[in-house]
Amino acid sequence: MPKSTKGFILVFVSAFCFALLPIFGKYAYSLGITPLNLLAWRFIVAAAALWLTVPFLVGRKLKVRAIDLLHFVLQGIIGYGLASIGYFNALTYMDASLVSILFYTYPVLVTILSRLIFREKLSPLRWLIIAMTFVGSFLVTNLLQTTLGQVPWKGVLFGLQAALAYSVFNIYSQKTTARTQPLVVSTYAVSSMAVFFVLIVPKHELLNINMPLLVISLIIGLVSTIIPIITYLTGIKHIGASRAAVISTFEPVFTLILAFFILGDHLTFSQTIGAALIFAGILVLQLERKPNPQLEQGDSSSVLATRTRGRF
Repeated sequence: MPKSTKGFILVFVSAFCFALLPIFGKYAYSLGITPLNLLAWRFIVAAAALWLTVPFLVGRKLKVRAIDLLHFVLQGIIGYGLASIGYFNALTYMDASLVSILFYTYPVLVTILSRLIFREKLSPLRWLIIAMTFVGSFLVTNLLQTTLGQVPWKGVLFGLQAALAYSVFNIYSQKTTARTQPLVVSTYAVSSMAVFFVLIVPKHELLNINMPLLVISLIIGLVSTIIPIITYLTGIKHIGASRAAVISTFEPVFTLILAFFILGDHLTFSQTIGAALIFAGILVLQLERKPNPQLEQGDSSSVLATRTRGRF
């Protein structure tokens, strides 16, 4: 099989596995599992899997300076923590498809934060993309067809919290991945999240372990965390970061399809238009970015953190 074909397949597999996350989350809630308990065990499983595999991949590079370790922990809590809490709480108020769409506004939020923090210039096209995305978000939340009292405001706010926190995480990642291999950053960030949730989840709830909780945590930790991380990184080596980023745009599309057939989620006409505006804006944003020759040769350090989400 040609390397380019293999790369495309691997990135599609990654997008599909990440798209399963809200589906698994909804199923877990139907079993009576709470968001925080699910997150705690999900990150425990993911951290354990990383520590069982990453040392063999990077060896002594896992040894880091104390100041770097502090940055990794802060990155995990600020990025993974707030984004995870927002994402999984949004799922308790909104359909999985809507949460996925709202979350996927984060690339545009990264662009805005880059403008505010790094003073990056925004082209007219990027301003248009930002406008498309926010109009799309307005339509997706169905504000035009429902009264203010009927809008699931908590779900909307939690979804936007997840997108904003993950945007901050991406900005922070520019610092942490500049000196350290992203797999190392991810191992410490995910591990810090496991500790973080173990500390904040009430002990009686955390220790209320049953077979459904263990099974769904194992599935989410492996299928929607470890597998998509590895397949995405391997895909980047074959097709480059810019093309991989474009393919990853299919992730919320997969979630929409899965949510329709598995959960019975339906979008109204205006929500469909809104979703199309968001997808179009993100796709154009990815295509408009100038590719970095170093990344195209397989150095994925600047995009690794974007996809090593463990995903909330």
